[in-house]
Amino acid sequence: MPSVSVKVTLSSRKEILKWQIHPVIENPSLYDFFRSLASGQISSEVFINKDYHDFLLKAKVGNSIKGEFVDVNIQCELNEILQTFGNFILFELQIPEDYQPSSIQRENNAFKVLVSNSTQLALPSFTLPKKPNKKDLLRQDLVAWIKNNGGGWKGKLAAESTGKSFINDLWNSIWYVDTCGIEKLKGRSIYPPKEFEEFFNRSDPSNYKNARPKFDYDCLNRHANLLFGHLNTPWMDNSQFTSIYPVIERFSKCLNEYSTYLKEQDIKMSENHNLSIPVRSIDDSISVKVYDRIQFNSNSYNRQKYASLNNKLSTIPCWEVMDVEPFAPPEPSKKYTFIHNLPENMCQKFGIFRYSSGNNAFNAYFLWHVDESLNNEEIMNKSYTICNRLKSEMPTYHTRFMRKQFQHKADLILGMPTKHHQARALYQELTGDSSSATNMTEKQIMLRVKQLLINGDDKVIVDLRNLNKGRPERYAEFWKYVEKYLEEHAAVDDRRHGTVVHLSHAISVRDLIAQVTKICPPDTSVPSKQWLRMQFSPNNETVKVSDTPVAS
Repeated sequence: MPSVSVKVTLSSRKEILKWQIHPVIENPSLYDFFRSLASGQISSEVFINKDYHDFLLKAKVGNSIKGEFVDVNIQCELNEILQTFGNFILFELQIPEDYQPSSIQRENNAFKVLVSNSTQLALPSFTLPKKPNKKDLLRQDLVAWIKNNGGGWKGKLAAESTGKSFINDLWNSIWYVDTCGIEKLKGRSIYPPKEFEEFFNRSDPSNYKNARPKFDYDCLNRHANLLFGHLNTPWMDNSQFTSIYPVIERFSKCLNEYSTYLKEQDIKMSENHNLSIPVRSIDDSISVKVYDRIQFNSNSYNRQKYASLNNKLSTIPCWEVMDVEPFAPPEPSKKYTFIHNLPENMCQKFGIFRYSSGNNAFNAYFLWHVDESLNNEEIMNKSYTICNRLKSEMPTYHTRFMRKQFQHKADLILGMPTKHHQARALYQELTGDSSSATNMTEKQIMLRVKQLLINGDDKVIVDLRNLNKGRPERYAEFWKYVEKYLEEHAAVDDRRHGTVVHLSHAISVRDLIAQVTKICPPDTSVPSKQWLRMQFSPNNETVKVSDTPVAS
């Protein structure tokens, strides 16, 4: 079997395999011989990196190690080359220009993964409880909405920190608005973005037997400022938030607009409460007009609709006042149409008195039959006389400041503080104030006091709490002997310094009870140890003196 001396270099610079003699099996080509050698088929001791197997291969042959080598085509048969040119073969592997070792490639691949992860859009993840409620599902829907609109944060770290903070703030603001009632905003012509309509009408406090809370200025302002803070961040200007930014901006402006409205109303209400005169003057709340009769009403429906009112007005004497309320429909919209169309459907000349207290608290409408034989000046004089009489009967609404001033003066005159319900009832009787109660408790008290006044029984109109003298003092006798015992054993000095040793008395609550019981009469009621210890407890347990324990 012939043999050959082989050497392998890498681009004529690095020796991969030094000169070694290996057998030649059969008659392979130079290329096949190298592949067998590199793969370990000829000798298991030869190792050539697999990355080099596919490099461009060149071969040279010579008679000796130091002699000249001739280039040979790698497809030539090895036995013929050995017989003709010599037994020394030099293989050269040409390194490609773009080649990188596998270790460097692995490092580059890891770096690319890190770069890819840092630039790839990610969304924060939230763990759902086993039984998620509607609020939990809302947060998941917000994440899906951001994803569907192409939003996201570059890198998982940014998503879990910045993204999670943004979604939580948006989630809490939407849930707060939904809990208080989105219809309240729409009632003030403040409409949230249409993109958020799917996120509302999920929170229903009635399911938990709670009423919908009122919008609070501070809460709305806090939610709006949190969203505006996110809008001012640099990441919000990225391209992936192009379609999300305007939606969040519109929603933030809605919250800010309604919070501003609440603040303005609060300031206005505070100013009204501190006024020394009623907010609405009664002269601004009334109107008086006189209308001529119609000649003929061709609309049969309207004739039938106003027939009862026309019949009643035609039967009463001139200048006698009648209330329109029994003849008008109860629904506000239909009542408005009925009152508004009176001049076009009345068959007699009439005058009308209108009164509105504002905010639909109280509305009144009165008619009277006008004597057509009088001239216009006399008609107006009589109409204004009726107006002044009706005006005195209309309810008035005083401010809180006016009621407080009255109570203050009543206290000064009577020389003693008056109860709130007494001053309020007296004020309403004297001034005709028709202001409503500020809360349900005050409303109930007002109704009870009114009923007592209607009954006219001064023996019942008494604060029954004055009759309750409280529970009798059961341990008064025991406390008297406690005081006596402590006075007898009081120390003159502090007992903190010096060489004199004092024998302590009543070193615990139990000992105090035992010592005092000895000097008490036999039938004296003695409290329990726990009850007595509570009497020495401070009113405020958070103060520093509360740290001193009471011995048991």
